[in-house]
Amino acid sequence: MRRRLSGWGQPDMNSASLQSLHDREESRILRFFQRRLKNREDAADATQETFLRMLTVPRSTLIENPQAYLFQVARSVARSRLPAPQGKANSLRRKRQVWARRTKRRDRNAPSLHGSRWF
Repeated sequence: MRRRLSGWGQPDMNSASLQSLHDREESRILRFFQRRLKNREDAADATQETFLRMLTVPRSTLIENPQAYLFQVARSVARSRLPAPQGKANSLRRKRQVWARRTKRRDRNAPSLHGSRWF
């Protein structure tokens, strides 16, 4: 998806072109959000926000594939509405727990200095 200057992939992309895109893709975008957000009202709001963001794209921006660009905007809206993943502290804690388990396994398999294997 390349962006260049000069319209929406056509010399004069106007509101009629955006309306046409809306008519063709609204149901797909709505289903996209319903699968991710699991709530019809939130999905409808996110769909509306996606098309509003499309209205704010400067007319000087060339969008070679409006459908692909629309879904990129939708992904961005979905990311902004989904709960954030667990914080960095939780991620570090999980990594430490995994490391500790691996170390314990390694230690169990290692020969003991005081065990019967060596003395």
